[in-house]
Amino acid sequence: MGLHLDDRDDGGFALYIDGDFQFDTADEAIYHESLALPALSLARANRPDDLRVLICGGGDGLALRECLRFPGVASVDLVDYDPTIVELARTRFAEINGHAFEDPRVTVHFRDAWEFVEGGGQPRACESRNAVNPPDRSNPTDNSDPNRQYDVILCDFTVPRTPEQTRIFTREWYALLSGALAPNGIMALNSVSPQITPEAFWCLNRTVRAAGLSALPYHVCIPSFRAHGYGAWAFILAANHPLSIKNLRALDCPVPTRQTDLTQLWRGARFRRAERSVERTVPVHSIENDCLLSLLLNPGMQPGRQADPLDSGPYSLDPLLRAIPISHPYHTRVMIETLAEQVASTVRQIDIRRLVDALLRRSSRLPETLKSELLRLREFLSHTTFRWERFMAWGARLFAALVILMTLANAIAPDNAFAKGSAGLGHASISRGYSGSFGGSRSIGGSASHSSSSFSGSSGRGSFGRTGAFGSHSIFSSSAAQPIRSTGFRSGYGSGMPVDVYGVEYHISPYRYYYGGTHSYFGTQNQSAPPSGPQTEHRPLFAADDDMLVMDNGDIIVTLSEGAYVLVANGTVVLRSNQSEEPLLALYADPAFFETIAGQLRDRQAAVQEAITVRRDWLSWVGWTSALLPAIAQDKTEMSHLTDLNRRLDEAIARMGQPPAGATPLPKINPGEVELFVDARLKEDGTVKLRQADGAWLMTDGKTLAPDAPAGAAAAAVPCPPAMTTALRSVIAKLKKEMTADVASNNNDLTQLLSDKTSLQKDLSEYENLQLANSGDPDYQVDYGTDEIPVSEAIRKTQREIDQTTQDMTQTQTERDKLISEQKQLETAAQALRP
Repeated sequence: MGLHLDDRDDGGFALYIDGDFQFDTADEAIYHESLALPALSLARANRPDDLRVLICGGGDGLALRECLRFPGVASVDLVDYDPTIVELARTRFAEINGHAFEDPRVTVHFRDAWEFVEGGGQPRACESRNAVNPPDRSNPTDNSDPNRQYDVILCDFTVPRTPEQTRIFTREWYALLSGALAPNGIMALNSVSPQITPEAFWCLNRTVRAAGLSALPYHVCIPSFRAHGYGAWAFILAANHPLSIKNLRALDCPVPTRQTDLTQLWRGARFRRAERSVERTVPVHSIENDCLLSLLLNPGMQPGRQADPLDSGPYSLDPLLRAIPISHPYHTRVMIETLAEQVASTVRQIDIRRLVDALLRRSSRLPETLKSELLRLREFLSHTTFRWERFMAWGARLFAALVILMTLANAIAPDNAFAKGSAGLGHASISRGYSGSFGGSRSIGGSASHSSSSFSGSSGRGSFGRTGAFGSHSIFSSSAAQPIRSTGFRSGYGSGMPVDVYGVEYHISPYRYYYGGTHSYFGTQNQSAPPSGPQTEHRPLFAADDDMLVMDNGDIIVTLSEGAYVLVANGTVVLRSNQSEEPLLALYADPAFFETIAGQLRDRQAAVQEAITVRRDWLSWVGWTSALLPAIAQDKTEMSHLTDLNRRLDEAIARMGQPPAGATPLPKINPGEVELFVDARLKEDGTVKLRQADGAWLMTDGKTLAPDAPAGAAAAAVPCPPAMTTALRSVIAKLKKEMTADVASNNNDLTQLLSDKTSLQKDLSEYENLQLANSGDPDYQVDYGTDEIPVSEAIRKTQREIDQTTQDMTQTQTERDKLISEQKQLETAAQALRP
């Protein structure tokens, strides 16, 4: 570790570790007061005396100084793995940290913080108050004992610069700290800049919440940080009980501050909606999904987005350089650009004609075939009128690109560099609401980008036409269909369990069915029971969507619930049940339904084809190393599987067939009806109507089945097959569960929107008052989230946000009311279908 002190004539200094700025004595109090005092103040509200504090990191003693001057602090354990920093703190930094390490309440532990917390925070036998001890290994003990828990935990770690250092920023680490925290305790965590590295910042905030903690992020402006290009800096308060901005508004700190106005700290917890929205796009950082470092080093670089090499002309390296993700703090953009230019400059000086002549002078050492090729090349070069200066420029850049890619191949993440493991396609619903649009980026891969919660927010919706994360409320959320592993199409594909577009493998049981006749009731078709046919087992091959499977024989299955599904093949749509060998009903072949399925399959196929193109390009450069490198051999296997899937999707689209000639899209849903699935609608009275293959509508209350006759007209009725009643019951039960989650989500959204609107209105009033107080100057600079902008612009933007929030509230309220109405209908139907 390299330490550097930048001394100034005024006696102040700045500390750098391995070239990274740590603090400047001119304003370090802003950082350390903002880190320590809010947590201490909130903890003191519940426990005025005998506060037990743990500081992880913070070997400079500056956060320790703030703790020791706070009333009620009984003891402080400071855990830092590096004695060098603590030695500096005892000597060179002693004056600015108030000789903190001389306080008898302090115990210093030179240990790994993870090991210390996991071991229950107990000192070893050789440790004593205000003692410095060498590191050793201790057996973990239970830290759930209240006497071993802390009222305040401060994590004052430096920003991670290597993958190993990100371990103490993972979900597992925060979960470990949660167990070491007293019931009313508070944690304060040094975060990163929400202004310069927003993806990394919101990833940390989401990671804290994923550990089961309540998180309250806030930012402060530290002049020295801004001067070094770090922008606004942030911290996160965390606790095992709810935290909100109200906690900071009511902050009561009993000690004076030197550089921080804690009464205004709550303002730093106000992030604009656009800033907060980033959290929904970033994954959770964990030991398994180590994503934080990449987000820190590549701010603003969206997953899976690759620059087009033609964007800046055929001879420009800029798009390539922008597309290469940084994986180490020392591999900077400037470094890569410099390397590329040096290589390109060197290659530009190569004279191809002279090179060929030189090779031919040594032709006796060359194989005859190569000599023949060189002679042909020299002949070509002597007669061509090609613009060689352009050829050389292109050749230099091509060669530079090769050198850069191969040089950095071990330093950059292959998933990002070669379009593997990108954000991937979004998933949607096909079983109901199928006329909607289904989008998503056309990328494909299989790595950490598809964690179960990477890109799904609390508003994830189900598989009945509501957009949402894959498996959120779909058939795949059942215990029988949990993700097994992400194989990236390397080994899981074709193994007997379906693989989704991300390469994630699922446990889904085989389906058994036959292609015999299907029931038709009260219509022109054969009404006799279908003959029993040989049951054939078919295994799902590809999970094309939340509720759509491509089978190993090319059939399409649309799952409705754990007990019902629709089989689409050869221009027919058949309602079937997992519990019955017989088909339940031949449904109407709606052309829009077929078009939607085909569109979804083509969309997935486009992603597969793009992945094939990318991998083909990659293998054209490195394929020859497959005999030496297992990873390249796996790339070839992956390429083979993707090619096979592309062929199978073609077959599935063809096998699906077309609806009968003259088939028309189903009419729009009548007011008061709820769509259960294609060809099935729930009426206001709780009865279900189904449209069979000949277009006739049937009505059922779960007991009888009859034609949908006009009011007052007599209608024949037959008993409803028990298997159909069971299937409809399972669909309704699933939909009820989804709607309950949707209503709860809407309620949460409304609560948050109302809070946002209230906060925005206060912001608007404050901005207007600030403008008046400054003689109406429209250019007076104010804080706007993590930025500083003119007050007139802040007023305009805030009013626009208020208007948008009001519109969002109205839309969300309307959607929630509609869902509540549908819930009541579902409950009525569930009662009617009850056995």
